[in-house]
Amino acid sequence: MSKIVIAGGSGLVGSALADLQVKLGREVVVLSRSAKSPAGTRGATWDGETVGAWKEELEGALAVVNLTGSPITASWTPENKKEILASRVRSTQAIALALNACEAPPKVWVNASAIGYYGDRGGEELDETSSAGPKGHFLVDTAVAWEEVFKQAAVPEGIRKTAIRFGIVLGRQGGAFPEFAKFARWFLGGHHGSGAQYVSWIHVDDLARLINFSIESELPFVVNGTAPSPLTNRFFMATLRAVLGKPWSPPVPAFMLAFASKFFGAPDPSMLIEGCRVLPRAAQEAGFRFTYEDVREAMTQLL
Repeated sequence: MSKIVIAGGSGLVGSALADLQVKLGREVVVLSRSAKSPAGTRGATWDGETVGAWKEELEGALAVVNLTGSPITASWTPENKKEILASRVRSTQAIALALNACEAPPKVWVNASAIGYYGDRGGEELDETSSAGPKGHFLVDTAVAWEEVFKQAAVPEGIRKTAIRFGIVLGRQGGAFPEFAKFARWFLGGHHGSGAQYVSWIHVDDLARLINFSIESELPFVVNGTAPSPLTNRFFMATLRAVLGKPWSPPVPAFMLAFASKFFGAPDPSMLIEGCRVLPRAAQEAGFRFTYEDVREAMTQLL
């Protein structure tokens, strides 16, 4: 039985990936601070920054998948910003050190990244060959630094590395979608800011399948983890209201989002009023097929 090791595997994406791997008949080990793990998997303790006994779980594994990182939805205080970046860098560095200490290291290392790499780009179509957004933007700088550490990490010969830039992940058990749906049910499901910014989304099941595809298939170093049909925030929220059977709702002005962030700990407003139009060309050219290409179908399935 082949083994998959998932670091940070207790969250929305990690749980979906673990469930898929169990269904495929693989042994799944989840690395977390608490050693808790989804049903059908085995947990192991790690601190996300140093090599410990968990290194033994990598021996003979097919792949290691690193999904570790402090939530970017936390208030962007200087301390939180530092931890958001450090948690991603430290975990990546720790895995690299562990791989070099293995006698039989995994054949594949998949590391999460984010489409925040591209910055706020309006309606410009972006794929894996597109440049990073401007320096000085927190999400851009974080993704660039995260990927650079992953790219430069020296590992034993023969290990294939793939970075998947996650879009906005739609799932029932976490992330932004349940919050969007809650507010829409309360007749507060209007678009955010101008509504013209793009939402590059992906159903959590498709993202789990894409990670598995990157384990089983030869893919480029960078792969966009987004559905092939990004859409504007205005249309995204209108579709959600339609699926829920709710009427038109007034838009949420940018200043209200800023107020909620400053005084109530809501996510930074840039996460809602900025966006990018990201296409998954690398995955599609490699033969990956999405189950959910239409956002209405994805929302209907989730709700």
